[in-house]
Amino acid sequence: KRGTMRTICFPEEFLPLNQHAEQSQRYSRITRVFFSIFCIIGITTFIFIEITNNLAVKVDNTKEQQYQVLVQWMKKAGARINGVEGKSMFAGGGRGLYATKDLNLKENAFSIPSLLWISDRNAKKKSAISYLYASDDLVRRYMDSSGDSWGLILMLEYEKYNPFSFWKPYTDFIPNPASVIGWEHDEIEEMQSDVIRLKVSEHQQYVRKSYDELMVHLIRKYPKMFSSEKNSFRSFLASTITGWSRSFDTSSDSSKSKERSLVPLGDLLNHKTGVPSDHWTLTYNTDDCDPSEPLTFEFHAPQAKRAGEEIHISYSDTRPTTSWVLWGGFVPTDSLYGDYITLQIKDDLFQLPEPRVDRVTWVGPNGHISEDFLEYYMKCKYHPQTEDFTDEMWRNGFESLLKGVEEFESTLPTSLESDLSELKKKGIDFKRFQALTYRSRVKQIFQNIKINLRHRATTLDKKWFTDEVDSIVSLFEQSPADWSNKDKINAAMITLSVKDPNTNRNQNV
Repeated sequence: KRGTMRTICFPEEFLPLNQHAEQSQRYSRITRVFFSIFCIIGITTFIFIEITNNLAVKVDNTKEQQYQVLVQWMKKAGARINGVEGKSMFAGGGRGLYATKDLNLKENAFSIPSLLWISDRNAKKKSAISYLYASDDLVRRYMDSSGDSWGLILMLEYEKYNPFSFWKPYTDFIPNPASVIGWEHDEIEEMQSDVIRLKVSEHQQYVRKSYDELMVHLIRKYPKMFSSEKNSFRSFLASTITGWSRSFDTSSDSSKSKERSLVPLGDLLNHKTGVPSDHWTLTYNTDDCDPSEPLTFEFHAPQAKRAGEEIHISYSDTRPTTSWVLWGGFVPTDSLYGDYITLQIKDDLFQLPEPRVDRVTWVGPNGHISEDFLEYYMKCKYHPQTEDFTDEMWRNGFESLLKGVEEFESTLPTSLESDLSELKKKGIDFKRFQALTYRSRVKQIFQNIKINLRHRATTLDKKWFTDEVDSIVSLFEQSPADWSNKDKINAAMITLSVKDPNTNRNQNV
C-alpha cells in the first residue's frame, strides 16, 4: 500500500527518470518513520486516557481545581476576594483559609453576595425549592418552622445532585460534615461514652423521623427532582448536619424568624480559641422593598496576619468537649472550658422531708465535689436526720465515693494512661485522634476526682482543691444551668452505690 501511495503521490511524468528511484526510496523511509511515530503517539495516548479514566480521583475533580472553579464563579457573581485563598492543611485532610499577603487587623478579606449562599432565604426565593415552598403544604410547614433551617437543608439536598444547578461550583466543594452524629457505629463506640451514644441516637432518630415524613413524601410526589437512590437517609443526614454545624446566623433584627446560611469561603474558616468574635458583618439594601434581606457577607480579618498564615475565627470559647464533638466533630486542643461530669442521687432513695437541689452536682476538671452534695450524700449513706458526722464517717464517705469512681472506670475498655500514650503516636487517623482526645479528657476528670477524694479522706478537708488545676478553677464557678442549652451537655454520669442503713442493701446513687 505504501508503494501504491508513492505511485499516486509521485507519478513518473512529474519526476526525471534519474531521480525517481532515489526519491521513491527517500519518501518510503520518511513514510515509515512518520508511521512509526504516529503509532507510538496513538498507543501512548490510548493508554494515558484509559489510566486517567480509571483513576479513583480524576484530575478534573481535584479539590484544588474545584476551588479555582468556585473562585471564578464567585467573582463572576460580584464577590470580592482580597489576599486570601483556601487550601489543604495537610494531605488528605481538612482545609483552611490562608492569607496570600499581609493583612491588617479589620481589613476586609472577602465579600460574598447573598445570591451565592445556600440559605433559608434563597430556598424560599431563588432555588427550585421555592416552587415546593409555594405549592406544597408539608414543605412550607417544615421551612417555616424555626430552629432547624429545613429550607437550607432541602436546598442543599436538591442542588448538590442537580447537574445544572447555579450553585454547583459551591456544592461540589462543600466538604462532608465532621460531626459524630454522622459517624458509623464502630467509630462512635471509640468515644467510650454513654452520653455520646445517647445524644447521637437522639439526633439520628430525629433526622430519621424528618426523612420518613418529608423526604419520602418528596421522592414519591416529585420523582423528577428527588430519588431514593440519590436522596438516601445518609445523604439527607449529611445535608442536615452540614446545615446545623457549618452555617452562619444571617438573620437581621427585623427578620421574623431565624435564618441561617452556608457562605462560600466563610465555611473554610477554622476555629481557634481566643480569636475576637466581631469578624463579619452583613450589608443591606436600604432601597429594597425588603430591608431585612442581606446583600453581602463581609469578612474582616479578626487578627493581623502575615502572608502564608492561616486565618481563624472562634466558633465559641465557652463550649464543653461533648458539644464540640457533637457539632464540630473535633476537640480543640486549646479549649478547656466547661467539661464536667454529673453526679446525681435519686429522689426516692430516701424519703427526705423536702426536695433537695443538693442531690445533683457537676464536677469539673479540678475534680472538686461540692460540700453541699457531700453532706447530702452522707445523709443518704447514714441517715437523713443525721446532722453531725464523725471523722470516721466522713472518711468512709470519701472512700466509698472513691470506690464508686474506680468501679465506673473499671468498666471502660482502656485506661487514661493507654489513651495518652496512643495520642503521642504519629499518623493517627483523624477520627481516632478525636475519640482519644475526648475520652482522655473525661478520664482526666475521673483522675482528678480520685486525687481529690484521696486527699480529703486523709486530711478530712471538705473544701480542698487539687493544686495542679487551681489556676482554672474560676472557669467553672458557673453551674451548667447558667450556660446555653446547646452547651449544657455533661461528659458522663456516674452511678454510685451506698448501703441503706435500715436494710444493709445496696442502693443506687
